Amino acid sequence: MSNTGTALAAGPLLKLTPAAKTYSNGETFDVTIGVDSNGIKSQAVDLWMSFDNTKLELLTVKAAAKPVFKFDFGDISIENASGKFRTTLMQNDTSTFGIHALDGDLAVMTFKAKDLGTAKVDFICTPGESKDSNINDEVFSSDVIDCAQNINGVYTITAGSSETPVATATPVPSSSSNTTTTTTTTELPKTGMVENTIVLTIVGAIGVLASLALRKL
Repeated sequence: MSNTGTALAAGPLLKLTPAAKTYSNGETFDVTIGVDSNGIKSQAVDLWMSFDNTKLELLTVKAAAKPVFKFDFGDISIENASGKFRTTLMQNDTSTFGIHALDGDLAVMTFKAKDLGTAKVDFICTPGESKDSNINDEVFSSDVIDCAQNINGVYTITAGSSETPVATATPVPSSSSNTTTTTTTTELPKTGMVENTIVLTIVGAIGVLASLALRKL
């Protein structure tokens, strides 16, 4: 009998949040690693990951603010030259028998975008392989992860809009009217010639002398 009314739950998996987002070149951003063991009790998780080192630099890996279980980090290996990262998260609260099914956050990776394009961040996972990403069951004897269900990340790096716009000078419109400057030169009129004044003086003097001579006669 088929059970078409019931959705099958995803197998035990690892996931990235956000799984896809756009960032500006040079921007620093966080990606959270989560786990869902699909009801299976687990006390350890192995994280083996690859990332596009031509576009991303992995700066740090630290525990999430509220991790799904209390753990100690194993050796944290960040290899930006090859674009690889790996570590082990081991339950540190075994004395309280607190081993339980896992569904929540584990760790946070901080990346810096360093080139434009699309950058992938993937879990390295092969069914039956122990030296890769694993979700180990309660007795730490077998890997129960379903690699095909893992949720990897794809991030788009753009130039962003941080460039300062260049100011463009607004041309000043030229005046539509022409200004004409008129220069007026004032010249005093000539009142007479010097020579004419001398002649008139001589004629006047002669007239006076003639008048005196006539009176003596």
